[in-house]
Amino acid sequence: REREREREREREREREREGEGGGRGGEGLEHDLAMPMGTCSAMLALFAAMRSPINKLNCIVRAVNDLQIVMNEIGLSVFGADDMLPLFIYVLIQSQASHLVSLVSFVEDWTPTDAQFGMSGYLFAQMEIAVKWVLECLMLPDTEVDCK
Repeated sequence: REREREREREREREREREGEGGGRGGEGLEHDLAMPMGTCSAMLALFAAMRSPINKLNCIVRAVNDLQIVMNEIGLSVFGADDMLPLFIYVLIQSQASHLVSLVSFVEDWTPTDAQFGMSGYLFAQMEIAVKWVLECLMLPDTEVDCK
């Protein structure tokens, strides 16, 4: 909770510096979400830098927590996997993290069994799905599927 409050205060300070005043209309909303979505992407980019599978899982959990904060800001306080997965894919692409397939494989092979369950395990499964979706879009000819 304290971390969420601090993030909100930082967003407010950023809006004030840019002269937005925190307005929520049209272009302002897009701009308001750019920084928090960038934070989510940065957290996933950090995924590649972490050495232990547990730290990598923690990066995923933190990125999704940040994503939930963004969703709360735009009025979607409750959203399910159908809502989250496209956003997670977007954030994953924006992170420009490299070697995702081998990193996902590493986490899958070396994560202790007890850490494979619960929220971190669920979110890791979401990450696997997102990575596979992006790979499929990269490998299929443009005529077969619209990956936009």
